[in-house]
Amino acid sequence: MGPKRERNVGEVIALTVKKLREFRHLTQVQLAEKSGVSQTMISAIERCTTSPGADTLQAIAKALGVEVWQLQIEGIDKDLLYSETLPQLVYIYRDLAPPDRQALDAIAKRLARSPS
Repeated sequence: MGPKRERNVGEVIALTVKKLREFRHLTQVQLAEKSGVSQTMISAIERCTTSPGADTLQAIAKALGVEVWQLQIEGIDKDLLYSETLPQLVYIYRDLAPPDRQALDAIAKRLARSPS
């Protein structure tokens, strides 16, 4: 078996929107009604056949009860959705100088590879 291929942002958003929608027990039609985004667009996003704009992502995120950045986290789960610490870490990370971000990225990658 070869190395795991990294997903692009569109693929991550597609998988995350579908996972969160299903986690909330919503159909595509229900999410469309709740978000004001058409069911056709939601289907296209989940199939990764379109790249949604910022306004569309914002509407979907709001309807799902998350922030837009949470739609971009691969493998999101209940613990991440309801974490009080994760949003704080995102804002701290955002304000770091590039060398500090690189150092933190390297640490995170090492942690992700280490066995639990």
